[in-house]
Amino acid sequence: MKEAAAEIIGIIDSVYNMHNRGVNIYFEGPEEDFATLLDAVDSSFADKNIECILQQTIIAVAGKVQSGKTTLIEELARYGGDEYRVNNVDGILTYASNDNAIIFYEIPGIDIGVDNIIAARETFERLVKTGVTVFLYCLGSSKIEYSEENLIKFVAQNYPSIKVIVALTKYIDEDSASYPKQLSKRLNGIEVVPLLAKEIKVRQGAIDAYGIDVLNRELFEEK
Repeated sequence: MKEAAAEIIGIIDSVYNMHNRGVNIYFEGPEEDFATLLDAVDSSFADKNIECILQQTIIAVAGKVQSGKTTLIEELARYGGDEYRVNNVDGILTYASNDNAIIFYEIPGIDIGVDNIIAARETFERLVKTGVTVFLYCLGSSKIEYSEENLIKFVAQNYPSIKVIVALTKYIDEDSASYPKQLSKRLNGIEVVPLLAKEIKVRQGAIDAYGIDVLNRELFEEK
């Protein structure tokens, strides 16, 4: 494994690190394999300007109580075919893929009230220090509270390097794109993805789930 890693690094060095100007190697995979990569660089390329970076997608998921946060995370995991470890750390549910390439933080459900919104914002700002790359806000209805809107805009304005996405988790009017577009405009162009995370039963039968594939692309389009 280490020899194979050294061979690949050698190719990258010869092609992309001309005159030792420096090259970054972004790695996605298990941490033990990343450790092997680092060992190969230290052993065979110590004099080279090569930096290895463990690439992760870290998603902070927020929304009011019953907005569909947990269901959405579970359906995204199922869609990607990934297995996740679930832990509760200081009241925050953490879903980490087995290779640690993808991590979801589920911020506790936001109840209406200024104090609750402030608490959610403070929780998010603590999570930012862990390297959050995406802020995913869940709306379980087509109604958005003013305080929710402010929280979403706060993140977008104060953390421009973090991708902000709003998921309409129970949007059953699949044929109408007008509301998602209107909401995106209201939120200064933030991406709004309509979807139904899970099939729901109705009098006439059932409404099929849809949109998880679209959201998955939005979350991981750079991967």
